[in-house]
Amino acid sequence: MDRFKIVAVFIFLLFHSLISHAQKPNIIMIMTDDQGYMDVGFNGNQKIKTPNMDKLASMGLVFDRFYSAGPVCSPTRASYITGRNPLRMGIGNANEGHMKVEEITLAELLKQQGYATGHFGKWHLGTLTKETKDGNRGGRPGQEEHYSLPSMHGYDTYFCSESKVATYDPLKVPEEFEAGESLRYGWKAIGEGRPSKAYGTYYWVGEE
Repeated sequence: MDRFKIVAVFIFLLFHSLISHAQKPNIIMIMTDDQGYMDVGFNGNQKIKTPNMDKLASMGLVFDRFYSAGPVCSPTRASYITGRNPLRMGIGNANEGHMKVEEITLAELLKQQGYATGHFGKWHLGTLTKETKDGNRGGRPGQEEHYSLPSMHGYDTYFCSESKVATYDPLKVPEEFEAGESLRYGWKAIGEGRPSKAYGTYYWVGEE
């Protein structure tokens, strides 16, 4: 074996040793609805205050040329966790299709490397129940085929909703809206004495 081959083999073994013994970094991916590139402090916004996200950005990596694969929720999520074009998975729009078990997700790949995985918040990649009327599609006739839990796709733990979640008092909506309020654009926090009703969306942590 000539000197070049010996050096090449040594470098390969050294690199492999470093990688195999390196501490695995924690990975936190935060996805927010309807938030633009300039809606955070670490990208230069001086009016909207995002100190916690700014701190996280300063401690990690910022992908400033990372583009969304779709203009709405479901296809964006589908593409992010698989790396595939959402149309190829049948998820071309919000509340359309579902994440199929044949797809290989980031969570599944990370589990193979010894990671514990979790999904918290909005799932929006299928229904989370076949029995309870929930969100936009859950528990409704004809939607059973779209039943797709995070645990079917590599997530050990989850606490999530099928789709939309109200910002304040997440599981409540006022019985009557005041001036300037609406179901679409929001309402004031529900205080004591203000009549309210169920919002129609639940958080799920397991099968049914």
